Amino acid sequence: MEEKTTKEMLEEQIREAIEKLEVLDPESESYGTIVKNIRELVNSYNELDKTEAEKNDRDRKFAEEIRYKDQEMHYKDALERDKLSDQKKAGTRDAIIKIGSIVLNIVPTTLLALLGMKLEFIDHGSICSFGVKELVKRASQGVSKLV
Repeated sequence: MEEKTTKEMLEEQIREAIEKLEVLDPESESYGTIVKNIRELVNSYNELDKTEAEKNDRDRKFAEEIRYKDQEMHYKDALERDKLSDQKKAGTRDAIIKIGSIVLNIVPTTLLALLGMKLEFIDHGSICSFGVKELVKRASQGVSKLV
């Protein structure tokens, strides 16, 4: 046996009341009672229909709101991932630039200092010229920056 909804039961009662109304005399007292019952049934049916429509509208708005929030979260996540990726790229680039600048400062200075020391050492191992002393000093300062 199939279950009927409230709307279906109301429709059935309205239909039955209309069928009874067709066989009654419009002047009879029961005719007025049935008309009154039909009016009440139709009002109940309309209220039920209105309530269902409001519920469907609320459900639709809720679903739209959930979908909107999901999209917003998706876009925020994508934006955050992009920011992290950009930060990682920028960090890598900055590290490469820093290492390159250190290498470009230290290597030539060290090479010149070594060349100068090779050329300027006296037998007992002290540095004689002012230029070589300055090169060694700059090389030691560059190394101390790394540490």
